[in-house]
Amino acid sequence: MATGSWTSQPRPIWLGGQRDTGFSGQWRRNVPGADALRRGHADGSFAAVVTGDFNGDGKFDLAVPNPGSGNISVLLGNGDGTFQPAVPYGVVGTTPQAIGVADFNGDNRTDLVVNGVGNFSVLLGIPGAGLTSTSTVLTSSLNPSVSGQTITLTATVTPSTATGTVTFQDGTTSLGTGTLSGGIATYTTSMLATGTHSLTAVYAGDANDTGSTSSVLTQTVSVLPPSISGLMPASARAGGPAFTLTVNGANFESGATVNWGATALPTTFVSATQLTASVAAGQIASAVR
Repeated sequence: MATGSWTSQPRPIWLGGQRDTGFSGQWRRNVPGADALRRGHADGSFAAVVTGDFNGDGKFDLAVPNPGSGNISVLLGNGDGTFQPAVPYGVVGTTPQAIGVADFNGDNRTDLVVNGVGNFSVLLGIPGAGLTSTSTVLTSSLNPSVSGQTITLTATVTPSTATGTVTFQDGTTSLGTGTLSGGIATYTTSMLATGTHSLTAVYAGDANDTGSTSSVLTQTVSVLPPSISGLMPASARAGGPAFTLTVNGANFESGATVNWGATALPTTFVSATQLTASVAAGQIASAVR
C-alpha cells in the first residue's frame, strides 16, 4: 500500500509489507523520473528507497536495498498507488545500503546502482524493462500428413513489428530456423518420421521485444499403404528351380516382407519402390491356380 503524491513538494508516505515495521519519510524529487524515500530501520537509521519505471510499462515502481540479505527488492507499481509483491535481485556483498537510478549504458532503460560496504553493484535493465511482450502461434500446412510428404510450419509472432529468428523444434530437437518478416517465419520439411511429433516455435526476441514460445502443436505423420505395380518374373514353372522375385511398387519401407501365401519370404529392401524376395524350389513344386 502507498499513499502520497507525485509532486515536487514533500509529502508524508507509508509503505508496508517489507522486512521491518514499515517506512516513514518524505518524497523528495531529486531527478526527473526518480524519487527518493528513506526507509526506517526502527533504530533511528534509514535506508534509501528509489522509484523509477523499471519494467517500461509507464508506471512508477520501487527499489529498496535489503541490508544483510545480499539483495535488493523491486516492487512493480500497479499505477493506482499499490504495488506487486517484492522480487529480490542479488547484488555484490551482503550489506547493500544505498541505491540509485539512471540509464548507465545508454539503452533507454532504467538501471540501478547499489552501494554496499566496500563494494557496489550495477543492475542493467531490470529483466523485461522497456521490452514489448510477444506471443507466438505455430500452425502446420498439413496435419495429419504422410511419411515423405512436404509440410510448411508457420510461426506468427505478435506484434508483427518483432524482428529476428524463430527456431522450430521437435521436442528438444531443433528442426531449423526461419527469419521473421512482418511477424511471420516459416520452415518447410519432408523429413518427419512416422508417428506423432510435439512441435513448438521459439522466438528469441530482439532489442525491443521479449522472446516467447508457442503452445505445443501435435503433428501426426502416418504411413501410406504399399502398392504393387509389377512382379519379375510374372510367373514360374511348377517344379522349377528356386528364383529371386522382384516386387516393384510404391511406399515400401525398410523391414517390409513379401509373403508367399501365408509364408513370409526372406526379403531385401532395395528402395521405397522395390523389394526382392527369395522363393525356394519347394514353394513352386506344384502348380497354383
